[in-house]
Amino acid sequence: MKLTSSLVSLGDGTLPASFEGLKSHVDMEWVKSALANTGIAAIRKRKLPVEQVLWLVIGMALYRDRPISEVVDRLDLVLPDEYGKKQGIADSGISNARNRVGAGPLEELFHVTARQWALKSAERHLWRGLKVLGADGTTLRVPDTRENRESFRLPPSSRRSSAYPQVRAVGLMVLRSHLLLDFAFEGFDQGEGTVARPILEQVPDHSLTILDRYFVDYHLWH
Repeated sequence: MKLTSSLVSLGDGTLPASFEGLKSHVDMEWVKSALANTGIAAIRKRKLPVEQVLWLVIGMALYRDRPISEVVDRLDLVLPDEYGKKQGIADSGISNARNRVGAGPLEELFHVTARQWALKSAERHLWRGLKVLGADGTTLRVPDTRENRESFRLPPSSRRSSAYPQVRAVGLMVLRSHLLLDFAFEGFDQGEGTVARPILEQVPDHSLTILDRYFVDYHLWH
């Protein structure tokens, strides 16, 4: 079953236009490059190869309300056996496959697709010859684990601290298409201006970037 057809079967029979032909827009060389650049390679034949794990994570993002095992099954990600017969895979096998791949290849794939899609979109929607971008920040709650508490911190509150560690995030977006060009994450104890500095350095030439007054800082702009 093709990926697009599988995505249809996950929903109510209709596929949002933004997801149509998803696989045809993601060059397999991008996927292979993302894996190679982060040192991830298939050592032996597995039921759920690393390339399929990347598609699994994309499917999980699109259908967050569905069990992961169902996403694997509906997207037909598990390779058949040597006789071409469909195989199953245990939940532990899915978790192990995700852990083997890690977050690095997904981050790499995001940057590749962002450069391809977002920049082309900005060039299609110029304003007086300029690409129109915007940057802003937000906070995201993450699972309450010891590692997350140490990495991202608990925000202070009137009752000592909040219940969950939070991440400070800043995004750089093509405003006319709402496609993200870049993203940066830091602990909650870092200000938006600090988090924004590396992604603002990626702003392309011949562009207009809109920010709120919080970002008005001489050192940041200089």
